[in-house]
Amino acid sequence: MKYLSILFACILLFSCSKDQEIMDLPVQIESPDYYMNFDIVGSSYASEDQTLYSIESDQDLTIKASITEAPGGYPYHNSPYYNPVEEGKIRLLISLKFRSETQENFENTDWFFEFLVVEDLENINKLDDELFEYKSNSLLFEKMKLYKEENNFPLLLTMPDFQELSMGWELGVLSNVDFYFDEESYDIIELNYQSSEDKINMSGTFDVNLKVMSCGYYTFYEVRKANFNLLIE
Repeated sequence: MKYLSILFACILLFSCSKDQEIMDLPVQIESPDYYMNFDIVGSSYASEDQTLYSIESDQDLTIKASITEAPGGYPYHNSPYYNPVEEGKIRLLISLKFRSETQENFENTDWFFEFLVVEDLENINKLDDELFEYKSNSLLFEKMKLYKEENNFPLLLTMPDFQELSMGWELGVLSNVDFYFDEESYDIIELNYQSSEDKINMSGTFDVNLKVMSCGYYTFYEVRKANFNLLIE
């Protein structure tokens, strides 16, 4: 009986040590995907090719968000956020790059998800090469949260290096410019801030027309069923 008691104690000790071993194993947490996916088709009067392309792009996380002073001219001059600002404030353009590496037939592989903010100069630092950074992303998050609550987020989908020689226009970028038409809309589904890592996560949907606007408008592409999940760090 004595030996049986010793054997049982050994088995129990071994079992507890195995349980402790399992509990101490590091938990593998899979990182979420950051993407922007949408359907795009040429406008009926803008292109003979009316093929609908389904674009799947991933956010380029090797580079941080580009924060610059919002330039004048197309596509930013029409935005309500491109009005004169008060002293001590600045108009900022925040750009995140996405790439559709696996897309074979559509002409464009680079995309920028952009938005404009009017920010206090005391909340940002100026870096080299005309770039800026927030002293804390919590300050940017508060601005984004305010725009979301007002349902007035100045979002842009931008196609860089766009050339439309057949129309006689040579544009550096093609963008939705703003939300002008009934079919254009957006919905910010989630907007979160992770204080421990100073990161912002935002997801949502949108439908826009990529167009040129001056005294009138010309639509090149219609973008539909867009959905995105992005990271700012």
